[in-house]
Amino acid sequence: MSNLERDYFYLLDFSDSVTDIREQYPLLPLDDTLIIAEKLGVKHPTDPKTGEPIVMTTDFLISIKNLNIARCIKPEDGLENDRIIEKLEIERRFWKERSIDWAIVTENEIPENIVRNISWFHREYDNEDVFNLGYTLTGNLEQLMLKYLQSEEPINQAAALCDNSLGLEPGTALAFFRYMLARKYWLVDMTELISPHFPIKSLQIVSTMKRSLA
Repeated sequence: MSNLERDYFYLLDFSDSVTDIREQYPLLPLDDTLIIAEKLGVKHPTDPKTGEPIVMTTDFLISIKNLNIARCIKPEDGLENDRIIEKLEIERRFWKERSIDWAIVTENEIPENIVRNISWFHREYDNEDVFNLGYTLTGNLEQLMLKYLQSEEPINQAAALCDNSLGLEPGTALAFFRYMLARKYWLVDMTELISPHFPIKSLQIVSTMKRSLA
């Protein structure tokens, strides 16, 4: 993925309404895009070595419940390139023939703070170490972390105090905090950039580890 595609993927993966994400979805059969290119009077993409037509792709085919939408991710300055526009038009017509909504997403449609926040905690979503802590220790960690966060301790400081108090390996409580955000057990204002060096501005408790482990 390009950085822009990665950022858009973070938004899709974090969304409650998205049920499936297919990346680099092939526009098949190949004959369909060849016919579209011929009608447009433009050159179909080809293999640079063999000169043979290649299968085109759409960056993301996204399922939102029972609805599919197609999205192409491009930097805004790339839309000034005539050849890119030709290929995008082939792609647009391919999806139009299938009555599937298609659109271009540029960096202007990707909220920077939200993406940076998701990227900060995304990898902790499947952190099995949280479960390995055990029911009692996890409950104690959660209560203590919430106590420090709600007393407006900086996130890093709150996490370090938890690690010291509970005899945990340094970094455990911070990883736990990120896990709770990734799982949406705890909610924060995602439009505000999360900085571990500052207190969290708002924190909503949606669920607890006790409930999720029960």
